[in-house]
Amino acid sequence: MGSTEYILAMTTVSSEPQAQDLARKLIENRLAACVNQIRVASTYRWKGTLEEEPEILLLIKTTRARQADLQDALLEAHPYELPEFITLPLTGGSEPYLKWLQGSV
Repeated sequence: MGSTEYILAMTTVSSEPQAQDLARKLIENRLAACVNQIRVASTYRWKGTLEEEPEILLLIKTTRARQADLQDALLEAHPYELPEFITLPLTGGSEPYLKWLQGSV
């Protein structure tokens, strides 16, 4: 079971209820094994204006095989006009955890 089979996807939302709703949908639909929610302060440029907002960062653990379905579901359910969706390959991890991740999606 190679670690390149697994990814960490990330997105942000503006509130805890949005984060909880989105996380629940992803888990219920077996698009993610686990979604962590972390409060962050975001600074970014949007439509020519510098923005600074509190957000909730979602760290989404899933498999590469579920990436396209995850992206489609996330973009459909996301409240933002232009949702962040980026992924990173997982380059390591404990074998028992990765087996659990695989079996959860």
